[in-house]
Amino acid sequence: MAIITLNNNSLSSVTALPASVPVGSWTKIGDTVTCSNTANVDFDNLSSGYQMYVVIGSQIRPSTSGDSFRVNFGTDGSTYNANKTSAVLHLHNNEGDTDTSSGVTTSNSLGLSTLDQVIGVNVSNHGTYGKAGMFIGYFGGVGQGSSYGSFEITTHFWNTSNYHWNDKIVGSIQGAADCIRFKFGSGNIATGKITLYGVNQ
Repeated sequence: MAIITLNNNSLSSVTALPASVPVGSWTKIGDTVTCSNTANVDFDNLSSGYQMYVVIGSQIRPSTSGDSFRVNFGTDGSTYNANKTSAVLHLHNNEGDTDTSSGVTTSNSLGLSTLDQVIGVNVSNHGTYGKAGMFIGYFGGVGQGSSYGSFEITTHFWNTSNYHWNDKIVGSIQGAADCIRFKFGSGNIATGKITLYGVNQ
C-alpha cells in the first residue's frame, strides 16, 4: 500500500492536496432535465470516459396517479430493451406507523428480460406528498463497449395508499448498453428534476 504524506503539519492548515492524492471527481454532464409533462428522459451515447455514471432525480411525480416509474437501457438511442437480470428489496411504512413491511420481492425482479425495470410502484401525483419522489442510480460498465454492466438504484416515492415506499434494485445488463431511459409506465413525468453525473476515481 502506498503511503501519501501531506506537506503541512496539521489538517487545519492544508490548503491543497498534492497531485499524488487520488481524490476522484463527479462531473455534471449537460444540463439538469426539468420535467414538465415529459414522456421520458434519455441519456444517450454515454462514453467510456467515465468509470461510473450516477443519475439523481428529485420531486418526481407522474401525470397519472398510481403509475410505475421505470428504467431501461439500449445501444442506439431509440430502442430501450436490453436484457436484464435483477433483484428488488422493498421497504414501506404508512404515515400512521401501523403497517410496515420489508424484504426481497419477486414481483418486479427480472430474469433475463427486455422489459422495463420497474423502480417505483403505485406512485402518487399528490401535489404536496408527491414531491417526496426521488431516486439515485449508480451505473457501472455502461458506455464501456462491453456486456454485463451493472445498476443499483434506490428510490423513495409516496404511494397512492399513503405509504412511504422505498425500493432498492440491483441488477446486471446483458448487453453493451450506452443509453439509459427513465419514464413512467403509461403516463408522463409531470414534474421532477433529473441530473446525470460522470464519475472518475
